[in-house]
Amino acid sequence: MTNTNPTINLKETQIAINKIFDHIINNLGKEEIELHQSYYWCIDKNAKYDPMQDPNTNDMSLGDLVADLSSLQKLTNNDELPTPLHFIFASSVLMYLAETDDFYK
Repeated sequence: MTNTNPTINLKETQIAINKIFDHIINNLGKEEIELHQSYYWCIDKNAKYDPMQDPNTNDMSLGDLVADLSSLQKLTNNDELPTPLHFIFASSVLMYLAETDDFYK
């Protein structure tokens, strides 16, 4: 049986994300964005990817952007070895960046 699920090409995704950062840094002149909020809602992955069911409070937890940034900083300082789990921390930071309007201030 042939796999019909779409795939994520990691190299292409890395290139695309790097292009977004290059545009923001080089064209918009932003190297830092102020963090106006720290806490956000996380939804359990089983509930997040099941659109047939509404998530309930048992599926939710609180995330912390400051802690997520600290985990990513440990990677840049070589204090931790990178693992796929770091995508969790990066994704919350990327979502915050996507939702901020500070790029145009």
